[in-house]
Amino acid sequence: MHGHRPLAPTSAPTIVLRDPRPGDMGWVIRQHGQRYAEEFGWNSDFEALVAEIVAGMMEHHDPAWERGWIAEVNGERADSVFVVRKTAQDTQDAPVAAPPHSPVAFAATHPRRPWPGFGWPLDG
Repeated sequence: MHGHRPLAPTSAPTIVLRDPRPGDMGWVIRQHGQRYAEEFGWNSDFEALVAEIVAGMMEHHDPAWERGWIAEVNGERADSVFVVRKTAQDTQDAPVAAPPHSPVAFAATHPRRPWPGFGWPLDG
């Protein structure tokens, strides 16, 4: 093989799913605002909505019904997913009818993730 070295095998990424820590929720808001602006041209009103949802979850967190995770790949935040309890008021204000107390999930996926197979759909 004239001067060519075989490629060293690459190791699989280290993926950790963990509870949110201080600073993570601001990152979640930023990721949502930035990604939806880049991909869909949405303005900062959407980022404000995400901030409102995140603040509500942080202020009124019900650990029996709600949970959030931050996914790290090789020690860097990569994704997030949250399941929050939908209230009757949320259902009343929603543009699409949903049963009261049904869970609501939202995720922020890094658009240029270099690791295959990381991420999952939120719908069935």
